[in-house]
Amino acid sequence: MEYHPLISQEHLDNLDISSFKILCVDDEPNILSAMRRMFMLSGFNIEEATSGAQALQKLEQQEFHLILSDMQMPEMNGAELLAQVRQRWPKVMRLMLTGTADLKTAISAINEGEIYRYLTKPWNDEELVSTVKSALERFVLIRERDNLLELTKQQNQSLADMVNTLEEKVKERTAELSNSYEELRGSYIASVKAYSTLIGLRDRALLAHSKSVADLALRMAKVANLSQNDTQDIYIAGLLHDIGKIGLSDETLSNLSKGVGGYSKKLYEAHAKAGQDCLAGLYQMERIAFYIGTHHERFNGTGFPDRLKGDAIPLGGRILAVVEAFEEVQIKKKDVEQLSPREAALLINEYSGTAFCPEACQYLLKVLGVVARKPNL
Repeated sequence: MEYHPLISQEHLDNLDISSFKILCVDDEPNILSAMRRMFMLSGFNIEEATSGAQALQKLEQQEFHLILSDMQMPEMNGAELLAQVRQRWPKVMRLMLTGTADLKTAISAINEGEIYRYLTKPWNDEELVSTVKSALERFVLIRERDNLLELTKQQNQSLADMVNTLEEKVKERTAELSNSYEELRGSYIASVKAYSTLIGLRDRALLAHSKSVADLALRMAKVANLSQNDTQDIYIAGLLHDIGKIGLSDETLSNLSKGVGGYSKKLYEAHAKAGQDCLAGLYQMERIAFYIGTHHERFNGTGFPDRLKGDAIPLGGRILAVVEAFEEVQIKKKDVEQLSPREAALLINEYSGTAFCPEACQYLLKVLGVVARKPNL
């Protein structure tokens, strides 16, 4: 990836070279004097050292940006000096001056000291000054690169910390929502059980009937390949479909069982709507309540309480209507022969398309394994 420095080339060309400190190292005083004059005339800020040991001492005491060392010096030559500088102050730019054309010496200096450039004596003033400027420009670029990398590292760490914090918050919020969901679900299940218990307290036979309706409706919903949520709602609606009868008196229920109409009939026809109103405002009960409120509607619009017709009746309500009728026709009544499940299913299917939804009738037959009678030609 190409590196784009924060400092522009124009800025590099206009560097304040006096702000950089250069250390010149040579064991010959006349050489140091010549370099001092040359660099001072060019505006450089320089220090001098006459040996490698003195150069190391000065580097320990103050900051330098560039070191220019002679190769041939007693006790510690330039290659050895620059190798130590590289190890202890790696950011300092390193240049070599050598009075010999010995290639091995130059290679040693480059390998051990990783110098930026080496120049031979006698040097060309313009070339040496230009080389020092180029080295300082490289120093600035490396410094800016390192600053940028450090900034990126800090920002990445900050971003990582932020991500970790967000992940923790997400986990905490997920746990809170999970707990809330479990609490709501627990409350929901408790409500269903409570209403079912109320039905049982009102009439044990009514509870047994409700369980039968719920079980058969569940099987039909599965045959219809409904979703898990829809299947569950239809089952609960079947379990609670007669909850509106809790408010009916024993006398009203008795009159209805005897076939007495009038006021008792009006009260009875109101029980589906009463059941719907009872559950409609509860958590996740609205659709269940609608199924309960429509389980006495008829496919041809002759049912109650709202005389809904066809697809205006939800599928859950249409299934419950078929199951409710299937259960009712099997109840033993005076002077009426009790029907078997097969006979009851075939009887219900005779009203397919009129009182009952054709689809719901087919689900009933399929669950019970009953083959519909062929129509008389």
